[in-house]
Amino acid sequence: MWQRMSCPFGKERRKMMHPDFKLSALQLQPLKAVIDGLVLRYQPVTICCFSYRQTQSLRMNCFDKEASRERSHFFLLMVTQGRQRLEHEAQDYLNTHFTEIETTLLVHGEDTVVEQLKTGNWFFSRVLNLAERCYSKDGLLLQSPLPELDDAAVVASARNCFIHRLDMAHGFYKGAQALREANYPSNALFLLHQCVEQSCSALIRVFLNYRSDIHNLSRLMKLCLCFTDMPLEVFPQESAADQRLFSLLQRSYSETRYREGFQVERDDFLQILQRVKNLMDRMEAMCGERLLALSGEVPKVE
Repeated sequence: MWQRMSCPFGKERRKMMHPDFKLSALQLQPLKAVIDGLVLRYQPVTICCFSYRQTQSLRMNCFDKEASRERSHFFLLMVTQGRQRLEHEAQDYLNTHFTEIETTLLVHGEDTVVEQLKTGNWFFSRVLNLAERCYSKDGLLLQSPLPELDDAAVVASARNCFIHRLDMAHGFYKGAQALREANYPSNALFLLHQCVEQSCSALIRVFLNYRSDIHNLSRLMKLCLCFTDMPLEVFPQESAADQRLFSLLQRSYSETRYREGFQVERDDFLQILQRVKNLMDRMEAMCGERLLALSGEVPKVE
């Protein structure tokens, strides 16, 4: 059982959801230590929570007492001074020091964000105007009036990005199949990593209108969690066997290129290949439905 809240993006959500995104004091309480830690370490301009996900699990059997667990996942945007980009370091800091809750952090420099606000960027405009503001230096809000949006232009841009990413994913997938048949399984696995990266980036672009430059698959999938559980349904992390397969895929990005002797077994590769194809198919269907809901037009994919 899970609950997800996020600030709205696009015409469809403006119709279906109230535009205010507010968390209760009780929901925000676990986040306080995280915000204090980020402020002390990075002296940011502002920190916003743009999505909140809560999961609850219940375990019952005839050997132990009933056990339940609740976990919160916060999605944050931190704006730093100048053009400083500290995303990987800051995310590692949170993962190491704050393990009671889950956090997914995006970090952008103030200069970059101001430039994006001037162009009416959907993602930054909505987060800085509608999301839960957790910290603001010297009362600075970095807010600008919500722009008059050209829905058709924004949807067209998202559609073009989706078609490009989908085409890239299919190309990498076909390349992986060819390399496997030529007995280059490690190289083939590297291309499957690219398939997943392109697929997740397409989802994020279409659903959040955010241009992601993240290459880490785990971080990409966690960012997707603010609007869908699909990637983690395809690549579950519950069992040791599933974790090993995903770790193999994720490590292929660097180890195929830099580690001598990196190998992948045939059965492992075939399992990953099947999951990647499932992810690509479901991504294509989800993005198509989303774009259809926004524009009434089915995206054309060559």
